[in-house]
Amino acid sequence: MPRKTAKREFSIGELASQNPWWSDPSSIDSDVNIQSFNSSRVPWIPRLKYKFEWTTDLVYTLRGPRQVGKTTLLKLMIKDLVKQIPPDHVLYFNCENLDTRSELVALIQTYVDWIRRRSRKRVFLFIDETTAVDQWQRAIKFLVDSGKLRATSCVLTGSHSMDIKTCAERLPGRRGQSETVLDKLMLPMKFSEYAETLDNRIRDILRENQLFSENNRKSALNSILKGEIPVSLEKVSVMINELNGYLEQYFITGGIAPVLDDFVKTGRVADSRYRDYLNVVLGDLSKLGLRESYVKQIVSRLTETLGTSVSWRTIANTTDIPHHETVAQYVECLKENFTLAYIYYLDIRKKGPAFEKQKKIHFHDPFIFHTLRTWVEGGAPFQKTLEYLKDAENTGRLAECVACSHAIRLAFLLSRQKHTFDPTSSLFYWRTNDKEIDLVVRINDHFLPVEVKYQRHIDSADLFAISKFRSISESPVGLILSKDQSKVNRNAIILPMSLLLLLV
Repeated sequence: MPRKTAKREFSIGELASQNPWWSDPSSIDSDVNIQSFNSSRVPWIPRLKYKFEWTTDLVYTLRGPRQVGKTTLLKLMIKDLVKQIPPDHVLYFNCENLDTRSELVALIQTYVDWIRRRSRKRVFLFIDETTAVDQWQRAIKFLVDSGKLRATSCVLTGSHSMDIKTCAERLPGRRGQSETVLDKLMLPMKFSEYAETLDNRIRDILRENQLFSENNRKSALNSILKGEIPVSLEKVSVMINELNGYLEQYFITGGIAPVLDDFVKTGRVADSRYRDYLNVVLGDLSKLGLRESYVKQIVSRLTETLGTSVSWRTIANTTDIPHHETVAQYVECLKENFTLAYIYYLDIRKKGPAFEKQKKIHFHDPFIFHTLRTWVEGGAPFQKTLEYLKDAENTGRLAECVACSHAIRLAFLLSRQKHTFDPTSSLFYWRTNDKEIDLVVRINDHFLPVEVKYQRHIDSADLFAISKFRSISESPVGLILSKDQSKVNRNAIILPMSLLLLLV
């Protein structure tokens, strides 16, 4: 008979080693993530930090790409909590060295039994890299059903979208009831966070014009739908030169804080940053059984076709990959680890996606794009990045990627059903003959066509596609994202891209 594996037990001392603030609250300042944050020239505090509710029993998930700063966000929240409550009421644990769900159950039970002998007050569990534990959701289900998570707020993190999202869906009725979205997504810095983190003057003018408020940003977007340039953006436009400079920089570094910190401190991005991120991406894909050679060929093809629509079959025909279904599988995996995003063609008649038509595939973040492109092409990655961006057409393609990733966030902001939000039903592209609309955003019952024209001058030819789209879709207005032009036209509002991104 097979030998049973001995049940692992945890001691309070073992848990305390990851929670030094239990004995010395000031030790949180010595945490490696907090120290790195404090020494950074880019001390990014994601707006997401303020989207958690701590007064009721809720089980949150926090997902997003590796190295984006999820652990740092947890430690920042812990630092706030230990100033307000008994420090031993906050548990942090990294699960990367756990093997089974029974171990996850054992460590949480050990902590809860220990703390409940002395207190019935609310406790806070921050369980990092939960997805390292196979079937972790069964452990959480058991703990909820057994009453161990009463008077407990819980945050579980993971780095793969489908794993943590799908598993969380297997906890019906066991995560608590809240108006807030329980599945949190942490992506690299959006441009507004990037600019406000780098420049106190921009942060101050955003605050003065109340653009940190979701309601006020929605109000500004409603003004655009009425064919008006929002007053708040007109006031912020006094800093358009600074904003444009930061957007050009964003095209180099993307929104990953350590990468930006390198750039701010030294004027370049260290080769090790590209190498580390590449290793993380390839390591995750290897765990899923994906071939590195196939990934490389697909990435090569996607960088060549950036900004154009493609099919899985088209990609397969230019690679050694035998079946287009394999291409679809690989692209889906790259989507679920937050490397790529893709959007469908809008069928205006059906008012929804045409799944059978070609897709437009974008990279979520400029740094991710540069990392994978230079891996395929070879050469010094930072120098290759600068060379790539010297070409205005290349910059325009990357600007469209940035616009797409921000449009996904915008669609979520405007969604009436955030709990079930699906970007494929909110964001599209559209084409007629030889003219194309880069992005079409569903806003309430209307479609907003958006053209990315990252150039100084916009002429009548740039308005043709929007005019055609409006004539058959009843869209109230179109939007053109320029480099620095601001104007109200009969068919569209023209706004600098750096200005419009502040509303996301």
